[in-house]
Amino acid sequence: MQPHSFGPGVEFVSLGNVYFAIIAAPEGGTAERCDLLSTDRGGTAKEPDGSLFEAKLAYAPQEIGSGESATFRTAVYAGPKDYDALEEFGHQATNVIDLGWFSFIARGMSWLLRTIYGFIGNWGVAIILLTILVRVLLLPFVIPQFRNMAKQRALKPEIDKINELYKDDREKKGAAMMELWRKHKVNPLGGCLPVLLQMPIFFALYQTLSTSIELYHAPFIWWWTDLSSPDPYYVLPILLGALMFIQQKLTPVQMDAAQAKVMLYAMPLMMTFFMLLLPTGLCLYMGTSSAIGITQQRYMYWKMDQETAALANEAEDSDDDD
Repeated sequence: MQPHSFGPGVEFVSLGNVYFAIIAAPEGGTAERCDLLSTDRGGTAKEPDGSLFEAKLAYAPQEIGSGESATFRTAVYAGPKDYDALEEFGHQATNVIDLGWFSFIARGMSWLLRTIYGFIGNWGVAIILLTILVRVLLLPFVIPQFRNMAKQRALKPEIDKINELYKDDREKKGAAMMELWRKHKVNPLGGCLPVLLQMPIFFALYQTLSTSIELYHAPFIWWWTDLSSPDPYYVLPILLGALMFIQQKLTPVQMDAAQAKVMLYAMPLMMTFFMLLLPTGLCLYMGTSSAIGITQQRYMYWKMDQETAALANEAEDSDDDD
């Protein structure tokens, strides 16, 4: 790889992975540039294929007189990507923790996770409690979404009839669906805005659990002895796939039967496959969030069924009085 240079005004240079970093930062100012380069290590029986990466700071040249000297000081940090330690090191080194686009939310999530752990003393339980707390705080956005889904669910028999009647005419099917929504005062896009409002928080929480050094080799219970590595027995990924299947069954669909069947089985299988490779802490978060979502969804459906039954009983009583 050809060397790359960045500058001027370089505050630090770093090499690292998900949980650890080596940082070099100029003391008393900034460096003129940062040079990044790699060297092919070749492939032998004793040395595997790969590259050796290097990063270095280059200071601006200074003129000094006879008998004078110039000193360039560089602070070095080598260790875990611990937010408190990096903040103490200074030089804006906390930026080596990749918290994604919603870093301002992720920092709050990370602080909240550490706070919960301070009371509980178990990182796995802290993840579960944090997920529950986030889902509760998002209830004002979730309730309209589930109400809209419950209305669509009640109309499923009519949706199925429209899909069957106009299965070969997409234009007429779309018009019939719009008339159905208008007649029953249902907004087919009513659940989109609540989902969009929740997405930054879920992305931030996902990124927090992906980068938290606290989860590195942190035990949970039983065989889950490292929340930063994949589940060795695939229990959580399979459980998550089952929960995703249940969620798909509960979610009303507007597509035809063949497409709905593909979504019903393809989505859980795909999610299970992804989770096989991801850390246990993330699987724990995803599984907890799905279980809470199913519970909330079932409760909302039950509540709306009760309200519908109560209205029907009131109408019957009114007819009897007449």
